[in-house]
Amino acid sequence: DRSRSFYQEQQTEVRELISSYFKNAVEGITKERYIELCEAVGDTPNPKDMPVELEDFPEQLLLVYDVYSKLPDVFEPMGGNYQGKNTTTLPILMDCYEITGSDRLWFIETFNMFEEARSSAIRIKKAAEDMKNKVKPPSL
Repeated sequence: DRSRSFYQEQQTEVRELISSYFKNAVEGITKERYIELCEAVGDTPNPKDMPVELEDFPEQLLLVYDVYSKLPDVFEPMGGNYQGKNTTTLPILMDCYEITGSDRLWFIETFNMFEEARSSAIRIKKAAEDMKNKVKPPSL
């Protein structure tokens, strides 16, 4: 069915946009920083390689991000690992933003994309930091 494949293509594009945003945000890479790095090595910035920032999101994604960012983070008490957002108040926020009907389903799907992308970016960064901080054996 064409409409289903179109929807899936859109979802894939949205997922990639969100994932790219969180990967860059966790690493602290902004458009400004990217341009500085290109200038430092004498390269011309490529618009396709430009980091995604919130200003690049369409209005609908900004709405989801706004709600997403209002929810508190939950971290594992002992290890400090990110567990996700506390979604207890999500239905209330969705009501406040008047997200109803089929928009609610799209909103939840997109909210979950934000959560998956952020969780993944945090895990990758933490794994890299853990590898970097491993104690090296003393040299003789």
